[in-house]
Amino acid sequence: MAGYPLVFALVGAALAFIPLAFTSYMQLIFAEGKQLIQDPLPEGVPIPRGLSWSPWAYSLITSTARLSSAGVLGLEVGLFCILAWGLLRLLNPTFRMTTGVDLDRQLLTRTYMHTQPLIKAFLIGVGALVPCMIVWALIGFLVRNSTAALLLQCGLIGSALFVLFAREGIAGDYESGNYHLPQGKQMWGSLVGRGAIAGGCAALVVLSSPAELPEMLLQCYRTLGGIGQASWLQIVGIHCGIAASLAAAGVWVMVALTQAGLTTRKRCGAAVPALCVLVLGLALRSGGLEAILRTRFDYEANPTSPPAARLARAAGLVDTSQRDHSGPRNDSVLVVGPKEVVPLSISSTSITGVDTSADNVSKLQSFLQRRGYATSLAETVFKTLHDAASLAWSPEQSLEVDYLNLSKCPDQDFLRLFLEKLNNCRSTEATLRYADLLADERVFSYPDRESILMMGDIYGRLGHKQKAMEWYRRADLTESGVADRTPGRVMFAAGRIRGQLLLNGIPVVGAQVGVMSKAAMLSPEGMFLGPGVLQPFWLRWIAASAVTDARGRFELDHLVAGNYQMVMKMREVLVRPMRPIPMDCSKGDISSLFVGYAKPSVDVGSIDVKFDTRTRIHRPRS
Repeated sequence: MAGYPLVFALVGAALAFIPLAFTSYMQLIFAEGKQLIQDPLPEGVPIPRGLSWSPWAYSLITSTARLSSAGVLGLEVGLFCILAWGLLRLLNPTFRMTTGVDLDRQLLTRTYMHTQPLIKAFLIGVGALVPCMIVWALIGFLVRNSTAALLLQCGLIGSALFVLFAREGIAGDYESGNYHLPQGKQMWGSLVGRGAIAGGCAALVVLSSPAELPEMLLQCYRTLGGIGQASWLQIVGIHCGIAASLAAAGVWVMVALTQAGLTTRKRCGAAVPALCVLVLGLALRSGGLEAILRTRFDYEANPTSPPAARLARAAGLVDTSQRDHSGPRNDSVLVVGPKEVVPLSISSTSITGVDTSADNVSKLQSFLQRRGYATSLAETVFKTLHDAASLAWSPEQSLEVDYLNLSKCPDQDFLRLFLEKLNNCRSTEATLRYADLLADERVFSYPDRESILMMGDIYGRLGHKQKAMEWYRRADLTESGVADRTPGRVMFAAGRIRGQLLLNGIPVVGAQVGVMSKAAMLSPEGMFLGPGVLQPFWLRWIAASAVTDARGRFELDHLVAGNYQMVMKMREVLVRPMRPIPMDCSKGDISSLFVGYAKPSVDVGSIDVKFDTRTRIHRPRS
């Protein structure tokens, strides 16, 4: 008898997998359907293991989802036939399909079909089909409550099945061609009662199987990061596992109700654990699963407040603008031009709406650790941390945030940022360490030749010729191909820019000086929050930064060959954006700086900003 729950569990899981595969195909693979919840994986780049897929998983989803209507119908009919066979066997052990088989060692050569029980079951079923359909429709018409109607319908159909097909019922012995009614009122009552209980349990199985579960799980896991094969298999396990548990529990109740020689008390005792599983499934359907996802992952299917507000409550964040009543805090970044500096205002509030104070950053990091990096608020957290790193003018901090995301809860947006940062930051031991982490095949996969070549190009840009050549060889380049590609990809990565910063002729201590590529400076598209006010995200283009010493001197080292433009930040200069401030430079025009093999070091001399400190300092607001 223990084999029946296993068979029914497998069939239930298979029936649940079909709609899950279709939903997965529409939301993860089929771009033409306009229902994708995440972008397709980019080509030619390393892919985090958490986002990667194997060919068999793609094939399984695609082949199942693309089944024709006839194919799906045939598959479901076949599965339901297995359920019908199991149900008839449980009701009446004399029902069987075969009388024997011939085996040649391990090969099945012939099966002897036994048609008489099948014919008898078919005739009883055909005779009962029309009355059952009429009763089903009549109950649906009279009882408007769908749950009550389903319970009543399944209860009556269950009673009919027991009376018609049970060993003590009309079918009797399937080996005999005779039919007979149940013997006595007590037997009638037993069959009707047990059938009603079995039908009620079947109704509970149906009611406990939410049709929207696949979509809800996909949406939930998408908020935890991108969905790769590993997370999709977890979704399959949850969805199909629930279906399998419910099917097994339902058939276990049937086993208890149909097993011969048991007293009523023993039947109830055997059925109680399975009934508990069904009630638990009903509780999950009635909001229990959403409560679990909300508690474990902070997930809300229909949120009533924005993510920033939910994150503030969950992580205990502090809104410093409300605490000091000063409104959003902005910083003035001075862009160095030919003869002047142009102030731009940078909001200190992340694009998510969360303040990027050091206290909040610490609380966000602790929040991620407590949640095990599995939270539906992860996107908001990582965007805030990335903006905080950008405001710190630290490429290394930006790389740290991006890599933490890709290794814990990977999101394609942060893959783009990570690769972008490695292609614009300076070449230090810290940045090389993140290149080495990108090359770790335990964390990243290289699905095509172009992604392997990209890894070599990243090492080449950072000036590491030998590592670049190793990856070019891994991409099956010939030695001549490696020799042709290497000179154009291996960059000079020891550039240096130094100088001195003055304010009205006085050295400025503790000011930040940075450089970003000329191309990035010329294209801050989409970054403006208002006239002259930029998102902190724009500062991600800073390739290197330094803090001025007691003499106002600074030095930016390990720069990769290219054209740069300087930006500065001084506490003493906080003015309206886009209003140029005069500047003198002892070296002339420094609006564009080049370092490379031909010019490894640049001394910009003294940069003297002519700012009237008597001018009322204005705090621009975003």
